[in-house]
Amino acid sequence: MAAPETLNEFSAAAPPFQKWIIFVHCDERVPLKLVEIDESHDESIKSQLSLEQLLKQAFRKLNDDAATHMDDAIRNNDSSQTAFDEDDLMLITPTLLIRPRQGDFPTGLSAYTCSSILQKTNNHHANHHDAQPPNVRATRIAMACGLWHVKLRGCVLLAPAVETAATLAMHQTPAQILLALTAAGTYSPDLRESLQQEMMHHERRYNGEAGTTSDDDDDDKLCSNRIIPNWLGNAAMHNYHDQDALDQLAKVMKVELQQQQPCDSDENDRSERRHDGDLDESCSSSESEHESNHEIGSQATVEQHSQHKQFIVATSPLCLQCRRPANTLCVGCRGAYFCNDVCRLVHGWSHECMCSTWKLYVNNRQELSMFAGMGDWVDSIVGRDCQLSNDPYHAFLKRHGIMQESTSWWRTEFGGWSGGDSESAKMVDITKRLSYAEGFGPIIDVPSDGRATADEDTKSARNELGFLRLQSWEDYYRLRNLGQYSIAALLLTFPLTLYYAIVEYGAVPCMVARMLKRPLRIHMVGAEKEMNFLDLFREVSYLLPQNVALELVFIVREDMLPPNLREGGGSCTFSTTLTDGLNIYVQSGSYGDTLDPRFDCGTGAPDMIVGFNAGLYAYPSWRSVVRFLRDYTSVVGVFTDYNEMSAVQCASLGGAASRNSVRMNPFRQPRAMPVYSMNLPQFSNGFLYVYNEQELE
Repeated sequence: MAAPETLNEFSAAAPPFQKWIIFVHCDERVPLKLVEIDESHDESIKSQLSLEQLLKQAFRKLNDDAATHMDDAIRNNDSSQTAFDEDDLMLITPTLLIRPRQGDFPTGLSAYTCSSILQKTNNHHANHHDAQPPNVRATRIAMACGLWHVKLRGCVLLAPAVETAATLAMHQTPAQILLALTAAGTYSPDLRESLQQEMMHHERRYNGEAGTTSDDDDDDKLCSNRIIPNWLGNAAMHNYHDQDALDQLAKVMKVELQQQQPCDSDENDRSERRHDGDLDESCSSSESEHESNHEIGSQATVEQHSQHKQFIVATSPLCLQCRRPANTLCVGCRGAYFCNDVCRLVHGWSHECMCSTWKLYVNNRQELSMFAGMGDWVDSIVGRDCQLSNDPYHAFLKRHGIMQESTSWWRTEFGGWSGGDSESAKMVDITKRLSYAEGFGPIIDVPSDGRATADEDTKSARNELGFLRLQSWEDYYRLRNLGQYSIAALLLTFPLTLYYAIVEYGAVPCMVARMLKRPLRIHMVGAEKEMNFLDLFREVSYLLPQNVALELVFIVREDMLPPNLREGGGSCTFSTTLTDGLNIYVQSGSYGDTLDPRFDCGTGAPDMIVGFNAGLYAYPSWRSVVRFLRDYTSVVGVFTDYNEMSAVQCASLGGAASRNSVRMNPFRQPRAMPVYSMNLPQFSNGFLYVYNEQELE
């Protein structure tokens, strides 16, 4: 997001208010320091400095390595220090972290750097490509605000983005602001309260400050005081939607410009291609962690620029920084690969901002790899070899008689899903219905193709509406009389995840649908490989009570449609009844763009929106979905993602509540997936989070 170019807008004549500056030193051993200036209405105080003047004085003191005395000089309001010679002018650069919002955070927050002073104070770094040393804590704070591309160097001052009298309406004191920013800067950009507490416990144990019950109680008290306030917890959401609004405006202006200059269409096309090329280059060289979230880091580039046919597929681990082949794991977290020390220490320093957090993510691998109630077959497809290649999984399938040329539901487990005119898409025929025996074949230990019957033990585990509350694959296998060596869960992850979402988060939507005497409407957005096994979703209906009607609308982008589903205009509208209580629709188009979710999908507006392995943060095509959920808060959105990092980033687009909802999905696929751009645990439908969560009163 663009920040003000200068600080001239800050007026010293504004009504008096409490000014504050937070000093973030490059050296992490130096605590964040708050400087407050309480201005008075007393006319005897003749020198009231503007924020710009205060920042200049602060940076002057930093130049003399006198940061510990910075507050004294500022509080003295020494007017003699406010005059600057022309040759001594400082270039103060603001980076807007949080836009001012009335009722939330009226002053906003900016990070200020001073390039001229920092070049003088850090001349010992002159042999480096950038003379300013990294500021890890300030960069963590920017990441916590959803600005993963921002990398801050040198000493940084955090202060209000604007000087207004609205500061008087602030719900947070400067001390509380310091506490929240210290948590984000010291511990992790992942602002989930549970993770912040865990990071604090780890730090105290590392420093030898914990170990007794009383110490743990003290930890809990400290953590309770560090609950992330909404202005910070929602910053990523607000920045995302602000950028979305700017992009929409830019798109409109571009169209208008093209309409005004029809003769320059060829040049516009060339300019757009150059711009696309710039995007590709910035994505490939960026230090941003978010570009490492998906199985193949180039997937986003492939999707955004598919018209150029740029398909890049990695088959071995890649350096997090330069994307060259690498096999050395970060010693701190073992979650990132680096090819050499230059990439790890010099160019890839921003990984330090996430290293301790990634260590916690990696530590969850053992729990993610455990599936109670299943045989030891799971162990053979969650090990290290499966994290590096698909070959062990394909060999596993072949040992069970499942071959690459299979025409059953297993075919996407071999060929993946490419959509469009790919070979995998050519195999799809959604008009053909398959029984469980046909779809699961040659596997025979599969659920019965009919409604589940609960025994006395499971009747007690129900939610408010009487739906069976299954909490694990073990619960499901017991309910459906599957043996522990059945591998059916590898496919059933999709319907079981949907069922889990309905039971855990769909009570209010189900109640509304019941009151209106209509089916529960769920829009399945971003559908791709699900086209291969629509009949498998009968399992959701088999698990729900018989009096619950369900309508599933699968939304497929037109460029992902299999060839035999395209009509004359390249679109598709298809519907069928799978069971007495389940109707299926397939609708092509862009959700919220070419399709209005309220009128163009199925029989009406959705009660819930569900997306599997969505990657909302990584793909611009999801913006209309996130926008719709923001505008219609009565619609519950449930999404899954492959790994914890991506889930947290995507959930943050729904605000603090959504971020805190991130959890392991008990019905994740029991198979570790290879991921070549990092070494975080990766499972299909591995993590789950919810937007607009609602509870029955």
